[in-house]
Amino acid sequence: MSKKQLRNRLENLFANLVDNTVEQPPVQTSLPPVLKPWNWETDENGCYTVCEDTITAYLGYSPAELIGQSLVSFGLSDDSASVLQNALQQNHFPLDITVVFLSKKGNPLPARLTIFKKLGSTQLNGGFRGFVQPLVESEPIKPPIVKDLPSEKKITNEIKPSSESQFQSKTKKPASPTTKTRQKSVLERAGIITVPLRKRQQEIGILKIMADDEQRRWSEEELLLVQEVANQLGLAIENAELYAAVQQELNERVRAEQEILRRNKDLAALNEIGQQISRLTNRDQIIATLQQALVQLLNCRNLTIALLASDQQTLTFPVHTVESKPQPLQPRTLGNDPISYIIRSREVLRINQDVEKALSGRGITPENPLPTALLAVPMVTAERAMGVIYLQEFEQGAFFSDIQADLLSTIASQVAIALANADLFQEVTSALQAIEKRERYQANVAQAVATLTESGVRGIPAMLGFLGEAAQCDYIYFASAREDEQGLHWIVTDHWIAPQIRPGSDLVVRQPLSAALFPTWASALKEKGWFSGKPDDFEGREREFLRQRGIQSMLLLAVPGNRDIPSFIALEERSPRLWQNDEIGVLQVAADALSNTFVRQDLLEQLRSSLDETETLYKISHNLALAGDYHEMVRAIAGGITDEKINRIVLVLFDQSDQLSTPLLRVAATWHSGRGALPPQINSDLDYDTFNPLISIETPVFYNDIFDLSIQPAARSSLEAMNV
Repeated sequence: MSKKQLRNRLENLFANLVDNTVEQPPVQTSLPPVLKPWNWETDENGCYTVCEDTITAYLGYSPAELIGQSLVSFGLSDDSASVLQNALQQNHFPLDITVVFLSKKGNPLPARLTIFKKLGSTQLNGGFRGFVQPLVESEPIKPPIVKDLPSEKKITNEIKPSSESQFQSKTKKPASPTTKTRQKSVLERAGIITVPLRKRQQEIGILKIMADDEQRRWSEEELLLVQEVANQLGLAIENAELYAAVQQELNERVRAEQEILRRNKDLAALNEIGQQISRLTNRDQIIATLQQALVQLLNCRNLTIALLASDQQTLTFPVHTVESKPQPLQPRTLGNDPISYIIRSREVLRINQDVEKALSGRGITPENPLPTALLAVPMVTAERAMGVIYLQEFEQGAFFSDIQADLLSTIASQVAIALANADLFQEVTSALQAIEKRERYQANVAQAVATLTESGVRGIPAMLGFLGEAAQCDYIYFASAREDEQGLHWIVTDHWIAPQIRPGSDLVVRQPLSAALFPTWASALKEKGWFSGKPDDFEGREREFLRQRGIQSMLLLAVPGNRDIPSFIALEERSPRLWQNDEIGVLQVAADALSNTFVRQDLLEQLRSSLDETETLYKISHNLALAGDYHEMVRAIAGGITDEKINRIVLVLFDQSDQLSTPLLRVAATWHSGRGALPPQINSDLDYDTFNPLISIETPVFYNDIFDLSIQPAARSSLEAMNV
């Protein structure tokens, strides 16, 4: 056979082989499909404790069959098990190696195994976690079939294990077949040819060809053909490995990009949630935003948000959902439950298996129903614990990852800061409101006192208006204490109604209030000086009086006077209100100012009356000095009288001729106002024996009533006859 014929056969032999293995298709712009990985965890002994059910689709094992098996032996080929054990002994993490798994049916599955140490673990006995990324399998390498070789020839390919890594970087390109150095064939004995298989100048196996006829002699052309087949087969193996490496890198890149996109999405959502929460100053709004964020990011259906009250002993539960349905949970004191444990320890609690055993090991009393997995994160500031975010899962196989724990911890820190800021904002707001309230009271009460000082009792309506602005109540009135034949009672003389109350409201008090019907009010005002309450605090007429007018709370301030019971200022509200001591103290200043105003008014009236009397006496004395006769003297006296009830003046003189005779009482002059009975005739005489006891006195005497016991009956009868 000529060399030209051998070359043609060789080209035909590798035509399909090159199409299948050597020629690599150009990388498409679209990424290849990504095989789904599965996550797993082990205990301190390196035995599986958790595994996702994705493994069933690749290896045929269920997660239950994997639990308890060894990480370094179960489901791995012997070589992969040895490589993995050596890699773990290096103690360099994270670890990322390529291994071959054996399915339940014995089929190999190349995969990328990524291993991390668990959080808090410093030694091997801390356990591991990680994931397995199946790799896209390359097409199987088929041995070349030479059509023109004699049928008695057999080709076998024995591949020896290589210490070189299974996959090489895609940047290294195979050597060209035309430049590859040909290796010489080895004739072990007649009928057998052995040719080494090489990949990148390293021997990876042998190609042995045996003839049925042991006496067969191979020609030079056949030896060259076998040598060329070995060279091309080495190139095909190298190209297949490069193609698998490219596929693996593409899969890892796609998986990394997807993970980055997911993490970026979570970080963006987390950033948005942090911004929303940081702008809120109300606890209810912060908790509502937190619940919405947790459902969005973690898809939690069993969520409990617990807050620690200001007494640091009571837990409240603004959010408690079971299977996404809200259920109320009553407040309770700290106990031995998981939430109380988190409050005390301030540590993250993540349990994905044997929940009851794990809780009991920490001295925690498990709660019913018992979850299959739980994640609890404290909301802690630098000073104190604010609360706990508590997630539970009840489905078998459910678990919480480290990424979820980190994400929830970040959210909890942001919420704790937001809650602390909200509390601080509320404290500052309350302080500012208290200052504003105090300034409002002081300013309006000062105005009220100034008004009373300037206007006296005429300023009472304006004073009530200032008190209404200060207290911001619905109705204020002043009830003056009076006493008459009906006894002690109060009469409303002035009032103020808030602008929002319609005119003619039932609030206005129009009838007198008898002190006998309001004994609680009278007693409290007299003894304490003020009294506050609501309708249920009273009985009888007092309760009925408030309920009929729709009053829910009131404050009475005593205004002492010259009677047994004081007058009072009443401040009433149609809604429940608790009057504070500082409010009462400031308002009492106004009530005392009003009491002082009445005292000043009485003194002023007395002074005015005294001045009027002095002026009248001076005027009468002057006119008497100018009078020329008795009639002018009587008219001078009448000119100084302002009481309209006096309608007659009679001037009686004693007339006695000698000391032994009986004196005569003679009318010297009279004055009549024009109303009522006329006075006695001038120069008429009055009976001496009858009137002498009345007028023969050293000091003036005023008789308010002629039936006074000091007036004798004869004199009383004479006075009645004179219409006195």
